[in-house]
This record gives sequence, C-alpha cells and structure tokens, in this order.
Amino acid sequence: MSFKQLIFKNITKNGRAYRSYFFSSTFSVTLFFIFSMIAHHPALKDGFKGTYTNISSLSTIGFDISQAMVVLMSSIFLLYSFSVFLKGRKKELSIFLSLGMSGRQVRLMVFFENMLLGLSSIVTGSLLGLLFSKFCLLIAQNLFMIEKGLPFYFPKEALLLTFASYGMIFLLISLFTVFSLRIRIITELLREGIKGDDTPRVKWWLSALGVLSLLAAYFLIWSFVKDFRWDWEANNYLLYAGVVCCFWGTFLFFTQSAPQVILRLKRSKIFLRGPRMLLLSNLTYRMKKNSVMFFIIAIVASAAFIGMGYTMSIGGSNYVASQDSSFAYSYNSIAYDDLDKMEKEDRKNIQFITTSIEAFGYDYLVQDLSNPVFAIIIQKKSMSKWADNYLVFPLSKYNEMAEFKGERKLKLKNDQQALYVSNTNSQKQVVSGRDKKKNIHYQELEFFGHGGDSFKRKMEVVSVPQGYNIRFYVNPLLLVSDELYNQLTTKEPEDADYREHSVVIHFNEWNKDKKLNHKISQYFNRIDKEQFSEYEKKLEELGGDYDGLSEEEKATVDLLYPEDFIFFYSLFDSWVENNQSNGLIILVSFLLGSVFFSFASCIVYFRLFGELDRDGELHRALHISGTTLKERHRIVTEEMLIMFFLPLLIALLNFWVAMYCLSIYLDTSTMVYFFRIAKIYLVFQSVFFIILRGNYLKHLDHYAEYIS
Repeated sequence: MSFKQLIFKNITKNGRAYRSYFFSSTFSVTLFFIFSMIAHHPALKDGFKGTYTNISSLSTIGFDISQAMVVLMSSIFLLYSFSVFLKGRKKELSIFLSLGMSGRQVRLMVFFENMLLGLSSIVTGSLLGLLFSKFCLLIAQNLFMIEKGLPFYFPKEALLLTFASYGMIFLLISLFTVFSLRIRIITELLREGIKGDDTPRVKWWLSALGVLSLLAAYFLIWSFVKDFRWDWEANNYLLYAGVVCCFWGTFLFFTQSAPQVILRLKRSKIFLRGPRMLLLSNLTYRMKKNSVMFFIIAIVASAAFIGMGYTMSIGGSNYVASQDSSFAYSYNSIAYDDLDKMEKEDRKNIQFITTSIEAFGYDYLVQDLSNPVFAIIIQKKSMSKWADNYLVFPLSKYNEMAEFKGERKLKLKNDQQALYVSNTNSQKQVVSGRDKKKNIHYQELEFFGHGGDSFKRKMEVVSVPQGYNIRFYVNPLLLVSDELYNQLTTKEPEDADYREHSVVIHFNEWNKDKKLNHKISQYFNRIDKEQFSEYEKKLEELGGDYDGLSEEEKATVDLLYPEDFIFFYSLFDSWVENNQSNGLIILVSFLLGSVFFSFASCIVYFRLFGELDRDGELHRALHISGTTLKERHRIVTEEMLIMFFLPLLIALLNFWVAMYCLSIYLDTSTMVYFFRIAKIYLVFQSVFFIILRGNYLKHLDHYAEYIS
C-alpha cells in the first residue's frame, strides 16, 4: 500500500471519527459563504438603499468585522476540534510507529489528511451555499426590509474569499499540528491508554465561590439596570464587575462546583446501589476532564444568545415606539412669509394622510398640538432633575389618545394636582422604581398661556411611570385639569406674523402596512425635496459641507433656507431604519451562534467517540456481570443528557437574567425573545442528541456483546 493510499484509507476507514469534523467544517464554510455572498451583493455595494434609509457606513463596517469574527471563531474551534480528534487516535498512531513508520511520516500523514478534509469541506460548503443562495437572499431582503429585493447573482467574490480564508485556516491548522505533534515513545502512548482515571481534586471553598460568583454577577447586573441614572460612568463598574463575575463563576461551576456535587452524591447511601452508582462514577471522571470544554460552550452560547436577544429587543416595534415618537405620524409646519398659503397646505397635507389611512381600512385619531402651553419650576426642592420646564397638556386629550391606543387612562384628584409624564424610558425607570411617596412633590409653577399672559400656582406634582413622547417637543409632559388648561388658552397668540401648526396622527396598525406608509412617506419626500431644493443645490456647489464654509458662503447659503417649511416624521420609517441597523447585528449573532452550535456539537461528538474504546470495555464488563441492556442504556442516556444540556442550561440561565434585566433597562417586554431563541436552540440540540445517542448506543452494544 502506498503512502497516498494509506491517507485515503485512513479517511474512509475512520469515517465515524472524521464525519463530525467534516460536517462541522462544511457547515461553517456554508455559513461564511452565504454571509459573504450577501455582503458582496451588487445591490448592497453602497449600503442598504431601501425605500427609507441608507446606512452604508454601518453595513460596510459591520460586514467586514463580522466576517473576520467568523473566520477567527472558526479557526479556534477547528483547531480545538482537530486537537481533540488527534487525542482519540493515540492508539492508532502508536501502532503506525510500532510498524516502522517514522515520526516525519506520521506528521505528513496527519497534515495531508487534514488538508484533504479541509479542501473537501470548502468545496462541499460552497456548493451548498450556492444551492441555498436564493432562499438566503430572500431572508436577508426581509430582515433588512429592502423593498427592491436582492436578485440572484453568481458570487465570484464570495467564492474567492471563502476559498482563500478557509484554505488559509486549514493550512495553518495543519502546519500547527505538524509542528506541535510530538511523537512520544510507543510504550508511553500505550501506557496512557490503559492508565486508570484519577479522582478529580476539588475544594469546597472554590465550589462555593463558583456558585456565589454567579449569584453576585446576577445581582450586580440587576443593580446596574435597576439603579440606572444619568451618572453613567459610576454604574459602568457594576456592569463590568458583573461580567467578570459571570465568567469566573461559570468557570468555577464546571471545574469545581459540579464535580463537588457529584462527589457528594457518591458518598450518599441513596446512590450507592444499582445504575446510579455506575452513573456517578463515570460522571465524576467526565465532568472533570471536560470541564474546560463545558465552560467554553456555556460562555460562547451565552454571548450568542444575549447578542441575538438584545438586537431583537431593540429592533422590535414596541421598543421603537417607546423610544421615539408615540404616534404613527407627526406633522409640523412653520410659516413666516405666506401664512395663508401654509394654512391651505396644512389642510391639504393632513387630509392626504387621513384619507390614505381610511382607504386602507384603518381607524385613526388626530390631535392638534398647535400653540403649546409651558410651565417652568420656580421653586425646585426634590423634583426630578430631568427638566426645569414642562409642556402643559389637558388630561382629557391625553386620555383620549390613551383610550384609542388601549393604554391606561389617568386621573386627577383636583385642580391643584398635576401629573408628570416622562418622555423617555430612563425617566420611566426612575419613576417606576421609586416608592410612591417619593413620586409626590409640591412645586410652585409659572404657567405661560397662548396670549402671553402668565400666572403662578403651587401644585402637587405626581410622577407617573407612563410614556408619552411628542416628536416636536423634548419637554416632559405635565397633565393638568381641563379647567386649568382652558384658563391658559382663552386668548389667541399675539404674534400674527408667525404661524406654527403641529398635528399628531395615530393608528394602531402603523407597523403592519408597508404600502400605506410607503405611499405617505413618498408624498412628503417630494415636498421635502421641493422646499429645500435651492438650498441643497447651492450647498452642493460649495462642497456639501456647511461647517467647512466661510462666513460669507454660510450667509449666502442661509439666505436660500426656506422661511416657510414643513416637517414630517413617520414612526414606521424610524422602525425600518432601526431594523436595518439592527438586522445586521441579528444576522451576525445568528451566524456566530450557528457556527458555535455546529462546533460545540462536533467537540461533544469527539469527546464521546474518542473514548469509545474505554467506554466499550466498561460496558463489556457490565454485560458480563449481568447488567441488563435497559440499565446500560439508561446510564449512557443520563450521562449524555448532562454532557449535552448542562452547558446549555447554564447559558440559558445567563441569558434569562440578561433579558430580564434588559426588560427593566429598556422598559419593554423582552422575555418573548428569550423563549423564542431558547426554543429554537433546544429543539436543534434535542434533535442532535437523539441522533447521536442512537448512534453511540449502537456502537456500545457492539462492544459489549462482541468484544472478547
């Protein structure tokens, strides 16, 4: 048999050992190719040019960084996987040495085997990527909300990048393996194969420290989000300490706490009989030997889960609505020149919005917010530090919108009471996290009415954890009785040379109809281009950068800025932009999570089948001693359940704590994303467990019944 034939024979003969390494490598190549194909799509050369926004800088940087992360992660996992795989071939390598093969020949054999597997993985992965390319382009199109779509194309750049990147990875891994592989004396290799398993040494105080570190991590992160204030830097230390404690606690849990629990159970009389005793004896060895592997899987899974959960949470419509405007459409016009013309334009534009909503069959509510009333704090004792002045609003108008949106309506005790309504999530967190008595303050306020008159009044101001964000005003809302508000609006504004008209329009299905929002946005985009066309044209002639202009040039450009203009804001457009920005992060998180899942499964596979000879001898002994097939299968199944799902459960626990704290921090529901992601990964892990369990039991039964 020639040397080349030996290499091919090794791969085909050890199909069981090579299969997992090949499939995980192929899966990684497929994902990288698909991601590269999307990144180099001709329609995305200049970024995400959809209907509403262009975030080219984010997309370019994001795709480049994410591809580098995938390559780095693949390199680490492939190197670790191949190292674990080689450890399972100790007996085979020792046989080759005993038959007269030199150390150099063994190294070359391992090198060419890995390169042949790598080349096969690259070709197979690229072909699979091409096969599913159209389907993946459709997913990316919907994820990034690209209206014109992503048509199929032949991805030359993606193919070259995939072959170059993974070709280099497999070459470096092969070279590293050759130089690091030390061929020891045959007797040492054989002695290592028959050496007994040492009982792991653990310390009770380190075991307790591992659990306490995890609990401390959860408490620190909870404290960070619960006590969040504007003093951001001070709270950063709580977050950093929580992350460090989580890393340290997870490491100690797998290296100390879990083995300590198993050792304690072994000393218990309850477990000193039957299959339980055998299970604990083998688990003690496996837990200590695989502790670092469990730690890596748990930490990487936690990072992937939290990354996906965070981006899905901030990309949701509920969070966008709570952070941005509280209404579907906000319309604002300002006129200094032709007031009558602007008034006609206002009526026409608002009518266009309402008739468009009606045409699509939705109910809507319009509220006029023109001629606002403000109040400033004269004597500020302990009231919130968010603002020194408020936008005054009648309670009936607020409750009208709250009832339409299905939100909680508010009440006032009397005319001397006012309700402070926050307009950001940070303010809502402070209000909702305090004792009710701390949310009541007595303040002397000065109110300014429409006609320029003002009066002072001492009010009982009650802070309520309710959100209400008006796009045109940054001031928090102060709700007063209708009687008090009417006193402030009896006169018309004195300045007849100036007109400002503000209207909000809301319908509850604002995020469900793309065609409606597209129609309305296109209408106002044309208005926006027309009113600023001369200004932007002149600015473009002067270089396009206003800050870089001279004072004389700035004065020339400012003269072209329209005195009468319309500002339109769409919550749907903001939601699309947010989704496009976060869609890339979601895609990267899913990509990294998938790469992690494939390699984590590959490593567990190697760990199991790498010790098949040892486990086979054990089950042969159990078979001879009279242990039934059902009991042997039960021992293996329970052992595999712990190996497969314990790291995942710790990762899900970290993920649950992170999402719970995130729900407090963002003041929006995030647990739905926790259950969605957890369900997907648990299903995939369960399917892989069932398949691998059946295959592993089949081999163990063969060892138990036929090996003499």
